[in-house]
Amino acid sequence: MTLSGTRGSTLLLLAGGALLAGTGCATLRRPKPRFLPEAVALKQTDTLLTLGRQTGWKEVEDLLPLLQVQADADFPGIASFVADLHKVADAKKTPAGVPPIDAARLIDHNPHFWGAYYEIAPGDPLMAMLHIGLLLAAGEVVRADEVATLEINFGRMEPDYRKELVRLDAHAQLVLQGSRCDDGELARLRSEKAFAVVARRAQAALVVWPENPEALADLASALPALSGGGPPATDSPAPGALAALRQVDPFYPVDPALAGPEPAALQNARRWWLLMDGERAIGDDRVLEQFSTAAQAAGIDELALVARSLLSGWRGESIPPDESFARSGLSRLVGPEAAADICARAFAEGRQWIGLNTENDAPSVGRDGVSVHPQLEQRLLVQIAETSYWIESGLAQGRDLATNYSQRGTAWAQLRQKNESAADFRRSLQLVPENNSVRYRLAVTLSDEGDFQEADLVFADGAKRAPPDAGETQAWGNHLFKQGRFAAAEAAYSRAARLDPGFVEARIMRHLTRLREGKPGDAQTKARIGRADPWGATVLEFLAGRIDETSLFGRLEPQGGLRYSEQECELYFVRAQLELSRGEIADARRSLHSCLGTGATSVAWYAMAWHELRRLDHTHPPPPPKPSSGGEADDEPA
Repeated sequence: MTLSGTRGSTLLLLAGGALLAGTGCATLRRPKPRFLPEAVALKQTDTLLTLGRQTGWKEVEDLLPLLQVQADADFPGIASFVADLHKVADAKKTPAGVPPIDAARLIDHNPHFWGAYYEIAPGDPLMAMLHIGLLLAAGEVVRADEVATLEINFGRMEPDYRKELVRLDAHAQLVLQGSRCDDGELARLRSEKAFAVVARRAQAALVVWPENPEALADLASALPALSGGGPPATDSPAPGALAALRQVDPFYPVDPALAGPEPAALQNARRWWLLMDGERAIGDDRVLEQFSTAAQAAGIDELALVARSLLSGWRGESIPPDESFARSGLSRLVGPEAAADICARAFAEGRQWIGLNTENDAPSVGRDGVSVHPQLEQRLLVQIAETSYWIESGLAQGRDLATNYSQRGTAWAQLRQKNESAADFRRSLQLVPENNSVRYRLAVTLSDEGDFQEADLVFADGAKRAPPDAGETQAWGNHLFKQGRFAAAEAAYSRAARLDPGFVEARIMRHLTRLREGKPGDAQTKARIGRADPWGATVLEFLAGRIDETSLFGRLEPQGGLRYSEQECELYFVRAQLELSRGEIADARRSLHSCLGTGATSVAWYAMAWHELRRLDHTHPPPPPKPSSGGEADDEPA
């Protein structure tokens, strides 16, 4: 999982560790890797692993009472797994206070674990926190991070539960990012083909952390080179390192010259994983379903089952194919008989589940009638949970903390939460006053919410500090357009187009603004524009009369995803501007409502459409609805 934000000094890691272990709610943004002496890096890895184990086991201990109260005949899987956990808890502890945990026996191939898993509501954060906590306690850092990636990005839950998952994942991230802490040095050694040193360092790293994926990859690649570049001997550590790497992290890229051709199923699973791990796929249940199927086909059963459970939680129910899916994956993990028993109980008609809360506690919208696209809303809630967590840790300072505030402010703005967004942008600017990009984001947020006078002041402050670039000039033009100041807006769009000749959005808005002024449009398409922004070039083709509206809508992204809705939002806005320029008020009002109905608050067209509709309703109030035999209002006359 990629967590954006603070890139703190590696020197903070050990100092921050005490706080991580003691507060239960504070953590540290993963550091930017840098060179450390090898002995220091290895010691740090050992410390971070211990911290992760302690954090994971503490999470399990905290959740155990919640499971204990459900350990009865109605929930036999939970009862059996609680007994397993008590046996683990009673075992002799390591010096760090954590019992030894064999993840394969306690989780992977334990029917009690999976029985409990399917007696808790699909996608519920209770099981997510327990699962990740156990993996951390067992030292299974990569698996903990991968499960957390799915749960944080696709779980539907209260923000505090999501922040708790971020806290757990932070410990996994610290180990993954800080285990070597010398990416630049290792890169140099690899480029210089110093394979003997690379292999020695990898073996030393594996002594501290046997599941270190980077060290396993280095060892697998260095040893054949040392033997002359041919295939490694059967008794060489290289094949064992490669097999261990595949077991630890099936998504880790391996040179085909070393590993041979990958199975198609694994390639497909990795493709969906990389897409899911990217920000724009967060909350996309179609991608989640594709990944679950691909992961199961590749034999990555744990992640496949987690993904399908989250999909059931997203739908709010399980459907018959879910039972077949679970039975197939569980059969490989715990055997056909145990899998059949678990599924018979988990998918029985009228089966009751326990859990904490599987619904998103989304912030209330900032103005009446505003909707947010479900996939976008999920992505924003994830970003708010992550950045809030790092801000509350108290460990980020200066520019790092300013970045967190600005990222959270951007998320609040797209959720139409003006007050929260403006407050975060102002906090960011207090820390880094020279960051003009944040200043312009504050101005746009104020403008979007109709606070035009305050937005004027912020825009002016930004322009005084530095000449605005094309994007900032475009934002100023949009601010003028929202107020109906079309002549001034046209001038701003022209400046933006001159500053960046490939800036398609400026050309589109200049054309539309000229039409609103009663002037002829000036849409022009150029080859270099099409290469830089194919979709924008398509819109310009339409405005220039080269394609019709049917062809334009036919070039939208596949329906259902956020990108489709963002493009659709733009097209409805463009159509409304053409209709308004022709005096077709009723049609324009319908197009503007369709624009807002996309819920694509992430694009500038959405806010402009809202202001356009508000001004239109003021200058041309819609007629009162007329009752009809069907109980619905008649269409408004043009």
